[in-house]
Amino acid sequence: MTLQLLPQESIKYKTASPIANLCPEINLLLCCSRTNIDTSTASQIHKLLQTDLDWDYLLQKAYQHGVFLLLYESLQKTHPELIPQNISDQLHAYSQIKTARNLFLAKQLCQILDLLDTDNISAIPFKGPTLATLAYGNLVLREFSDLDILVRKDDYLRAKELLIRQGYRHKYFPEHEVASSQAQLIRDDDKVGIDLHYDIVPKDSFFPLDSTPFWERLQPLSIAGQTVATLQPEDALLVAYIHGSKEDWPLKRVCDFAELIRAYPQLNWEQILEPVERLGNKRGFLLALLLACNHLSLPLPEVVSQKFKVPPQLRFIAKQLYQQLVCDAELENQLTPSDGLSFFIGGLSLVRIANTDSFRLRVQYCLDIAFRVNERDRAFFPLPDFLYFLYYPLRWLRLIKTYKFGKDKILNLSKLLRYS
Repeated sequence: MTLQLLPQESIKYKTASPIANLCPEINLLLCCSRTNIDTSTASQIHKLLQTDLDWDYLLQKAYQHGVFLLLYESLQKTHPELIPQNISDQLHAYSQIKTARNLFLAKQLCQILDLLDTDNISAIPFKGPTLATLAYGNLVLREFSDLDILVRKDDYLRAKELLIRQGYRHKYFPEHEVASSQAQLIRDDDKVGIDLHYDIVPKDSFFPLDSTPFWERLQPLSIAGQTVATLQPEDALLVAYIHGSKEDWPLKRVCDFAELIRAYPQLNWEQILEPVERLGNKRGFLLALLLACNHLSLPLPEVVSQKFKVPPQLRFIAKQLYQQLVCDAELENQLTPSDGLSFFIGGLSLVRIANTDSFRLRVQYCLDIAFRVNERDRAFFPLPDFLYFLYYPLRWLRLIKTYKFGKDKILNLSKLLRYS
């Protein structure tokens, strides 16, 4: 069963000139951004390759969304003879570079895990080469740039000190770690970056998932010829949901989410949905499923479609994120000023608001953004430190001036805040 969006006329929000059909370049990118190319998709790829494609635009979008390797693999598996030679050379050259980088990082990961193990530090690799192998079945189909490793909180400082002795340093100032439950480290030669975590997400996150149970249900996974212990698919899917939501779902994150579901048809959905409902993220998880459905034709299991009813507002947001694939600017530029709906208002993500079921948490998120003074606020009206308190009202003046945060936007924001 595949979820379909409601017809546009059934949406209460007014939109400006909705895109009825995506351009052939984006359609081709979506057809190729998956590991499973069925007969129908292969036929569509064949038809699209025979159109007058803007290859520069296609490659730019693939690079922007982190799915270049998937594009190359899918084109090679289907109709490589229809790719212009100069484009084929570009695809091959970039693929070779990224493949070498992925294999290098995978070997580095195994070495780091061995290093931690010799000091009796248990560690769980996730994302990066682990997710590439777990979800895509191949290290060279998913792009990644650093390594994510989870350790127990009691081992965190010892693990960090061990890595620093091995030639790693803080990528940013250490005080930035206080609220993030992680250290971003980089090797002295700048070739390897590590995000060392003692929790998957901070406790004050929109989805405060407790990673403690992960340690009790690890599974073996072969990476670069070495067996490592990593997350089981159900936990990996929840982590993929967290990271996709934090980034407002670029295509790469939608692919991660969809590929995990495709790779493990026997997922324990009760185990997945229990924390989603308990932590008030039913809407956000439904949005992720809608995006995987709309972008990548993901068939959804009956248990999900029977258990959850999709609110029209989520369908609207999924529709707009689908259309955003063809836009180089933020989504708010697709809408006329009278629409009053902007997905990004001074750092306020309306997609993030839609992620949580709790009115209290939605308000808490808005207040956090409203009073989070940043460098642009300080540059807007420099003040001495003893007048810092004035930045709070001045921030609102700047937001109103910059984002035209008028009556219509406030009304639409209030609708998103309170819908149930």
